[in-house]
Amino acid sequence: MPMICRIITCDARVDLSTYEDRELLRLLALGRESALREFYHRYWDSLFTKAFNFLRFEDAAKDWVQEVFVWPWTHRAGLQVENTNSYLHQATRFQALKSLREEKAADDFEKRLSQLTDYILASDTLEFKELKTWLEGLISAIPEDQRNIFRLHREESLTYSQIAEKLGISVKTVEKKMSLSLRCLREHTNEQMLLLLFFLPVAAG
Repeated sequence: MPMICRIITCDARVDLSTYEDRELLRLLALGRESALREFYHRYWDSLFTKAFNFLRFEDAAKDWVQEVFVWPWTHRAGLQVENTNSYLHQATRFQALKSLREEKAADDFEKRLSQLTDYILASDTLEFKELKTWLEGLISAIPEDQRNIFRLHREESLTYSQIAEKLGISVKTVEKKMSLSLRCLREHTNEQMLLLLFFLPVAAG
């Protein structure tokens, strides 16, 4: 039995259907399996629909959504979520990115990634704007010299050699600054978010 299925079958007699999401998050942090069960029943259908609309494979879509629910349970002690609906739907999309990253060598990788970013933009403009603002906040926290190089690479699509020539520095310096920038970003996010950061349209929204 998958991990998430084992969890949601426990403590099944407790009815939390009238609880607000913030109350469920508090119970989740305390290790209450019934809170995860309520989130599961509350959001499963919409998350599965979102996953299936992109994948078009039922079993794979189910697996994605299972993983979306497993992560907050295993990281419940330090979980910080303000909007559960937005968090879970974004997590579903990030799970899609994870799947794509694992298939990066496939011939249709770029096509599928483009389809996913288009889907993100079309599915919920407000969510995308919130996500974009959050990502931009991460970039702003990078030291200025690293940030300038990062933006030239991401926003102007310049190669390391072009950046080095533009700024009058060595390619090795550019590589080092980019490495430091990515290390800084990884301290506040994960690989899927970094992938999203590079592929979402910069000027959108």
